[in-house]
Amino acid sequence: YYSNTNSLTEQYNFTMNYAKKFGQHNISGVFSIERAEAESSQEDVWKEDPIASTNGQFNTAFGDVDGRTSASETGNLSYVGRVNWQYNDKYLAEVLYRTDASTKFSPENYWGSFYALSGGWVISKENFFKATAVNYLKLRYSFGKLGKDDTRPWLWRQRYTPQNGQGAVFGGNGNSSTGIKMEAAPNSDATWSDEYKHNFGVDARFLNQRLTTSINYFFNRGTNMLIERTG
Repeated sequence: YYSNTNSLTEQYNFTMNYAKKFGQHNISGVFSIERAEAESSQEDVWKEDPIASTNGQFNTAFGDVDGRTSASETGNLSYVGRVNWQYNDKYLAEVLYRTDASTKFSPENYWGSFYALSGGWVISKENFFKATAVNYLKLRYSFGKLGKDDTRPWLWRQRYTPQNGQGAVFGGNGNSSTGIKMEAAPNSDATWSDEYKHNFGVDARFLNQRLTTSINYFFNRGTNMLIERTG
């Protein structure tokens, strides 16, 4: 048995950060570009009927020789932007937007757009907060739309597989020709799935910072999910 595998993976990242303070306002942001490509190929060859004392070389087997080849390629491109705002360490907000492209979908559906919004309020910094046993109390909420491309590639175009000896017979009792098998029906409308995520949380510290707790409530809802039909 002989196998030869080749693979190439490339990834490029560009990131730009910004931070500025205006009085009691703190503003920061980040912008990022990420590009990734991967390709691979594999060739396998094997020979049947090896002798009992084979050392793995072809000259120690005397059966038929067979083999197979395979290849794949994928690519992703992402643009990400995020802005954070903070006032007096009391009021917090964040906005995130990103757009991603995946070659798992048809060219007209490469791109998906996603976002997230979040806010926080440190109640313990308010003048009206008088609970001496509580050293820190923060409420926060976030909502976002995310996506997935977890599907097999190339399902957006019709694919065919040659079938040796499975084609039509032309004339008399001649040998059958090479046929072509139609693979899965394509779906060029397939695109990114959508996931809507909610998170409400409470962070608190008590007894001179000796006791800390964090409570979270999550609610996620998925739509346009990529599911392969089996019937």
